[in-house]
Amino acid sequence: MHSTLLNKFMDLMREYQSLQANYKDRYRERLQRQAEIVKPGISNDEVEQMMQNGTEYFADQMLSDEKHTTAKSALVNIQEQSRELKQLEKSIQELNQLFIDLAAAVDTASEDIVTVGSTINETVIGVSEGVTHIDKAEEYAMQRRRRLALLISSAVTVILVVVAIIAGLIAAKVML
Repeated sequence: MHSTLLNKFMDLMREYQSLQANYKDRYRERLQRQAEIVKPGISNDEVEQMMQNGTEYFADQMLSDEKHTTAKSALVNIQEQSRELKQLEKSIQELNQLFIDLAAAVDTASEDIVTVGSTINETVIGVSEGVTHIDKAEEYAMQRRRRLALLISSAVTVILVVVAIIAGLIAAKVML
């Protein structure tokens, strides 16, 4: 169970990293397209700088020109998306931490489950031995009761024989 959960966790982490890389690439391409609307011929270094520093660096340069009203709205859109991306990245990091905590909890719980399983096995063995001992004890008690009944019946027979002999002797004496 532990290894299955650990494998699932590792698969989810790989998928998460792949999605994060794809998303970052798509974001870079989108940012470059939008930046080219505002500033044609923008270099890759400037796009990288926009990704790292946010779009505020170019905002002042782009917004100072009145003829770029569409660029202004695109910039506002980019800034909003940047904030959303940062929030998404934060959420993904929290999710990653949650998975790590879950993996640790599963690992800890698996040790407890193994301990409980071995304790249950020991208990089952102990109970089966106890049942065997109870069966033997019942057999011994039955034998003891038979012996006691035999002893009592023998004692009663001996007592009756002695009483009969004594009664015979007394009856013979009385007749004499």
